[in-house]
Amino acid sequence: MSKSIGGVVNVGDTVDIGLCSFCGACIAVCPSKNLYSIKWGPSNPLVGDSKYCSSCRWDLCRIVCPQIDIPSELYDRSTYGYLEAYEARSTIPSVLKRAQDGGIVSTLLITALENKLVDAVLAVKHDRKWNPEPVVIRDPGGVIECSGSIYLYAPTLALLKDIALDNSIEKALVVGLPCQIRALEKMRRASLNKYVDKIEYTIGLFCTHNFTREELYDILSQLDIYIDDVERMYIEKGELRFKLESGVEKGYPLEKTFETLRCSCRQCPEFISAYADISVGSIGSPSGWNTVVIRSSRGASLFKLAVEQGFIEARPLSEKGGKIVRKFIRRKVKGAVKHRESLVSTYNGVVEGKYGLLKQFIDEKRDFINREGLAIEPIVYMEFDRVALEVRVDPVKCIECRACEIACMSEHKSLVPGIRVVEAYGPLPLPLLCMHCREPACMMVCPVGAVYRDRGGAIRIMEDKCIGCLLCMMACPFNLPLPFMGKAVKCDLCVDRRESGRLPACVEACPTNALVITRSKTSVEKTVSEKHVVRESVS
Repeated sequence: MSKSIGGVVNVGDTVDIGLCSFCGACIAVCPSKNLYSIKWGPSNPLVGDSKYCSSCRWDLCRIVCPQIDIPSELYDRSTYGYLEAYEARSTIPSVLKRAQDGGIVSTLLITALENKLVDAVLAVKHDRKWNPEPVVIRDPGGVIECSGSIYLYAPTLALLKDIALDNSIEKALVVGLPCQIRALEKMRRASLNKYVDKIEYTIGLFCTHNFTREELYDILSQLDIYIDDVERMYIEKGELRFKLESGVEKGYPLEKTFETLRCSCRQCPEFISAYADISVGSIGSPSGWNTVVIRSSRGASLFKLAVEQGFIEARPLSEKGGKIVRKFIRRKVKGAVKHRESLVSTYNGVVEGKYGLLKQFIDEKRDFINREGLAIEPIVYMEFDRVALEVRVDPVKCIECRACEIACMSEHKSLVPGIRVVEAYGPLPLPLLCMHCREPACMMVCPVGAVYRDRGGAIRIMEDKCIGCLLCMMACPFNLPLPFMGKAVKCDLCVDRRESGRLPACVEACPTNALVITRSKTSVEKTVSEKHVVRESVS
């Protein structure tokens, strides 16, 4: 199900009409893990049980979708200017042996990793059957394995959450198609900091359109090619060409592929990425070379470093090459404008979402803080462990998306969340969860001893002992224990997750880092009253 009585609530309808470019961004941000993909499944996210989707205020999956609410500036050709443009190729033999054209993308990744400019790279590799697999690369050797173009949809951005939650990664580089880089930009503009704060560089790939795995297999069938025999695929002179392990090469006219093009590719205006630091392709340069378009000072610094270290040889893009690139930019924008207008008139409720409303909410909140002269510090909730943990809540960063509530309900399979988003001051929202107090009133008033502190320091309720009197709720200054099916329920800081070293579900799901958890040096002896800790009967 992709709709509720209130209308479109997730990307299911986007998938249904062929508007999905399978970038993976929606999978990363879904707080209930309702969106997922499988290796040999269709070239789009699968939508599971959508019962929590209507609780997601901003429809986060639609907010980050690069095919919904496409920024209007992308339909203006003047957007695609650049600082510098080059013809370039790698000087690294192992790269040239496997890479596409000049091997520039692989060489830039190696440069960034070897110089420790980033800790990891997000890219795509493929298996023997050319099934694309997004991967996090941490060493130059892994870059070589991912060399070469794969003209298939791949949910690369689904791994953004892994990068966000991995404390060993402080800076990362993302390689992606224009639609994927556009999704990152939408995340930045929507203040979804968790998924973009670590992204130091972005490299965009030139793109006219992409293929599903099913389309690729159909093309190979028409050419009488077995997928396992394909050594390399590339685009040249209007053909999608396949080099076989036997040395034989066969081509398929690109014009014929336009007949089955997804709506997502038809309406996309970006031939080169408008938001990437560097864009790379082959169009505009001689065979064996790449065209490199530099669009930011960061991109210029990375490219310059690779040249200075002798990894890349480069020369200015020829006038003819520049004209060819600009021709493809004009062609892509012109075709996209026509198809976008048609899609908006036919599927207005699907291709346009709440992105504008979210931006307005963020701007109004910022104006309120400035107008009132507020200086708001994050609120600290304590979890008492051998080394205490601090759960910090920042009302300034909270966008009231309710991802924390949804993640809590999904994790505990409940219709009542252990965390609630309330108004803290004026329009400022605040995620409110149990403070796991040092002297908890709820524990003191419970007439049957159902409320206790566990070994990790969290205040919990024994369901089998609870009689549903709700004295705990009345005693709590925040009214946090809530009634559910004749019992009192509350936040337990996700005990199962804590025991396995994972973050509480609400913290993991918060897209803006309004909820974060950090280690404190406060010792357990100073913060926990031992008489309240149940040690033997409860794990």
